[in-house]
Amino acid sequence: MPLNRRSFVRRLSRIGLGAATLGAPLPAMASNHREEYGPAFFQHPSKSALVRARTNIDQIRKRPVTLTFLDRWGQPLPNREVDIVQLQHQFLFGDNNWGMSNMFRAGQSQETRLEYYRKRFKDVFNSLNTTVYWTERPRTYGTKTMDFQGDLKLESFEESVNWANANGLTAKGHPLFWSIPKAVPDWAKKYDYETFMKFVEVRVRNLTARYDGKVKLWDAVNEALWEPAPKNLPNRTWPYTESMDNLVDYISKVIRWGREESPGAKFVINDYGIGVVNKPGLVDQNGEGVTTQRQRKRYLELVERLQNAGYPPNTLGLQSHTGWLNPSEQTELYDQMAAAGLPLSITEFWAHTKSLMPGGQEEKILSSEEWRSLGETKTQENLTEEEAESLRDQYVMDYLTVAFGHPAVESFYFWGFMGMAVSFQPGSGSGHTLKPLYEKVRQRIHEDWTTRTTATTDEKGQVTFRGFCGSYLAQLESQPAQTKIGHPFAVDEAAPDTRLVFKTVL
Repeated sequence: MPLNRRSFVRRLSRIGLGAATLGAPLPAMASNHREEYGPAFFQHPSKSALVRARTNIDQIRKRPVTLTFLDRWGQPLPNREVDIVQLQHQFLFGDNNWGMSNMFRAGQSQETRLEYYRKRFKDVFNSLNTTVYWTERPRTYGTKTMDFQGDLKLESFEESVNWANANGLTAKGHPLFWSIPKAVPDWAKKYDYETFMKFVEVRVRNLTARYDGKVKLWDAVNEALWEPAPKNLPNRTWPYTESMDNLVDYISKVIRWGREESPGAKFVINDYGIGVVNKPGLVDQNGEGVTTQRQRKRYLELVERLQNAGYPPNTLGLQSHTGWLNPSEQTELYDQMAAAGLPLSITEFWAHTKSLMPGGQEEKILSSEEWRSLGETKTQENLTEEEAESLRDQYVMDYLTVAFGHPAVESFYFWGFMGMAVSFQPGSGSGHTLKPLYEKVRQRIHEDWTTRTTATTDEKGQVTFRGFCGSYLAQLESQPAQTKIGHPFAVDEAAPDTRLVFKTVL
């Protein structure tokens, strides 16, 4: 159920972000009005970005549905009970495969643990972000596909992709190319630029061709706004704000190579520091300041330049693990980046309790209403781990809600949810504990945001309802009422409504 630009603009227009907004200049961030994260945020519902997001969800994530049931002669079937069950979301909720990849590579010693891990994973998510690094240092436990020249290792990646497909999850690959020294094998660095790019082309084409139809989304390039283009890797410093010409040159090639081999896949450009740059005073290789606003403008310019070159990405990826945003800041970010005219994907979200503990980087959280509600005696030094986890969990739930409630966002990927929400016992056994966050997220996705209802057909043989976009099964009561007849169908967000007629032989 693809979402084209026309459908995307129509979806934005439902809450006032239409084509005119997409072509407007990048708005400035609010400086004199900042809604702090915390209970005080809820005291002004009319101004609350979180409340607005909750209201938006019904409007942008649901569609009106009319189902008509006829007998074999085309006559209506009135007074029949119909169970409507949503099977899958169209919106993608996912996490990465770090944990399951490590367990798979450990072999039989962790086979049982892997089974339980995956069961917990698919009970929450409908997409798996599978890592396929060329190499990845210094994280030596991460998957590497060609650390040594000619020694291709795809077993872990392929096993994750196959598991995802076999279990109805959308497989995503991360990343095709990452222009950073730690993600480029040592053997490749000895070649001149032209030869090096040939190796990159072979990697991109081989992966996308081999997994055509199996991997539906690829992070085409990773963190390009902060790193040099391949031709300047030997001169790398951080942060490095590469020229637009050089960025467009190599990114357009990666997208073109991938799209030629797997035309049905979506290609994402993925970057961080778009929400928050949590290191003040950053300067690039030219001595210019690097700020959130500068990087947002560069990101939008990059998309425009790629579109002009004829190789636009399908989706704009926003990493979300370099600082905490309150709901107003989060909404402002999505509004600004929607100016690219592309769907947004939250690609790597995490929120660690260490940000709330001594030495944590997010001082603003410590002055919030939640913090004060713990008691005047609470300080950064004596906040317990349980209290920190409770604050973190609330932040996660609010962040997920604001993202799902924004019309520009089409997917949400955690980066380590299973580590935050599931605690396995030491050793290799299957014993584990589900933390409160696990059930909160599972319930939000599969109960609060999932459609299940029972209705009775009217005299026209029809039932009507509003349902979240995704795949469904309608089970019609037969007569005599001993069995139910299943009719699969889909509610597509690209369509204003869904009207279907089912003819039964019973």
